Amino acid sequence: MIGLDVGTSFIVLAKPTGEGVEYKDFRDAFYKIKPTTPVASKMIEKGLEGRIFVKDADGTFILLGKDAIEKAVERNDTAKRPMYRGVVSVKEKDAKKILAFILKEVVGVADDNSRKLVFCVPAQPVDQEDTDFDVGYHEDVVKTILAECGYEAKAINEAEALCYA
Repeated sequence: MIGLDVGTSFIVLAKPTGEGVEYKDFRDAFYKIKPTTPVASKMIEKGLEGRIFVKDADGTFILLGKDAIEKAVERNDTAKRPMYRGVVSVKEKDAKKILAFILKEVVGVADDNSRKLVFCVPAQPVDQEDTDFDVGYHEDVVKTILAECGYEAKAINEAEALCYA
């Protein structure tokens, strides 16, 4: 079984191997670069070789992970995050799409031996009413993305996961 922590700063995967447990972490960040001309697009794409990125349908380049943070710093800007306070951001319009890119990069496509996956979700706060913090929405989005990758995903409360650990 595979374990996944979808956090605000990092996404961490734990996967059993014959020799123990393999971990993979990925910075939960993205940075968009929109070229102004076809020539600029080709130059940007060449400059992004070796980095993790996707090209959106409108031609925008979306850098993912630590590459996004580095490029933002290089341009004296800030990278964005698809997560906010532990759940999928409802303020970021591309949050679901970006999170799907990142999760697919981290978990890959399920094979027959590792189809079961458990991911943790935060608890709904009992002392505040925050419309930006929707655990149910977060769980549904993550489950849908993982199902697209071929996983039988099950959510577990973060505190419960800590107790088991």
